[in-house]
Amino acid sequence: MTKALEAIEFDGTTFGMSVDAGAETYKKFKAQVKEEEIIGFFGDHFKVLTVPAVWLGAIMGEAHWLVTEIHSFNKFCIEGFKGGKYIYVKYDDEIIDMRIRRQKYHRVNGGG
Repeated sequence: MTKALEAIEFDGTTFGMSVDAGAETYKKFKAQVKEEEIIGFFGDHFKVLTVPAVWLGAIMGEAHWLVTEIHSFNKFCIEGFKGGKYIYVKYDDEIIDMRIRRQKYHRVNGGG
């Protein structure tokens, strides 16, 4: 069974593809999605869903490099998963800080 994945890059560009929801890697991926506290644009703390970049890359097959190598995506959602909520990609172990996130990772992708 395939499901639609929609990702949003740091510059707002959207990316879509299908993922195999029946694969073993997808089952492992689902277990890695966690609710975590992040720092918002104005310094306030709130909870969102997050997943380590390596696990998003694992379900993306040949397109994994968009996440694991060039850190393209800010957030994504998967059809029918977690009620369609966006999940933020974690590129390191630090708390996500939205005040600096775009500059920190978008620069790696040649933007900013």
